[in-house]
Amino acid sequence: MKSSKDVAQAMTLGTSTVFKIGAVRFDLSDPYHMAISMSYWAFVLWILAGFVGLNTIFATMYAVVPGCIQNARPGSLYDAFFFSVETMATVGYGSMAPASTYGHVMASFESIVGIAFTAVATGIIFVRFSRPRSRMMFADRAVVTLHDGIPTLMIRMAYARMTTLMNVTAELDVMILHHTAEGTRYRLAKPLRLVRRRMPALILAWTVMHVITEDSPLFGLDEEQLRASEVRFFLTVAARDQQLGVEVHDIKSYAFSDVAYGVAYRDVVRIDDDGNAHADLRLLSEVGVAQPVPTAPAPATSPSRGTTPRADSP
Repeated sequence: MKSSKDVAQAMTLGTSTVFKIGAVRFDLSDPYHMAISMSYWAFVLWILAGFVGLNTIFATMYAVVPGCIQNARPGSLYDAFFFSVETMATVGYGSMAPASTYGHVMASFESIVGIAFTAVATGIIFVRFSRPRSRMMFADRAVVTLHDGIPTLMIRMAYARMTTLMNVTAELDVMILHHTAEGTRYRLAKPLRLVRRRMPALILAWTVMHVITEDSPLFGLDEEQLRASEVRFFLTVAARDQQLGVEVHDIKSYAFSDVAYGVAYRDVVRIDDDGNAHADLRLLSEVGVAQPVPTAPAPATSPSRGTTPRADSP
């Protein structure tokens, strides 16, 4: 019989799915992580199942000793269950009450268990609702286009809330297949230097750019070579939400199939007659007119080349 560690577990990463064998999705030895990471519907079902299960156990213990609950029908699991609910919820309507030493002991023990269960459930609910969630929006595709005459990798993002992100930092890395002299291969992670890796405030949209010059891991690789190298890009973002007063983090992954060559993003920002900026985030992934990228990258230029922010950067 296969254990849970022998089954491939699926995890969504960007636009693709990653499968792990030997990892477990829910580890009963770590119930806190399990309760935090499961979906809201699964969490609600687990809370309901725990509540019903505990009351059923105590109801059975009451029912096996007839007469321990006054005004309850002898041996009635129905009456015992609802007496258990009233006891665990500390409601105590008074129509049913403990009628023997056994009943008092069980009711006291159930009250302690009920207080502990309510405290744990309330704490987890608070953590789940108070945990900051990133509302970063990323373009569906990265693009490689010419910027100041140099091939440049670009990824556009924005914040979906009507608040401002402060001190936004971005890191872009590439996972690329590397072949050793011994004939083995492994995936090598390399950082990609960004034209600008920090924004004091993200108000509209931001296009992070990596200029493909001689010091870039992507230099000299054409579209087919990048495909053969099974490249995958990882963009990580960290910022502080001004309104919530908390740090938010997010990550976006792009496989090679998610990279569009020879096209540029359409502008998402327009300025009206009064000088007000309008950002249409529905256009975040839209690309414009094709702009062919030369097969051979342009020669190296001075560090000042390619550092002009795009129009959609605040």
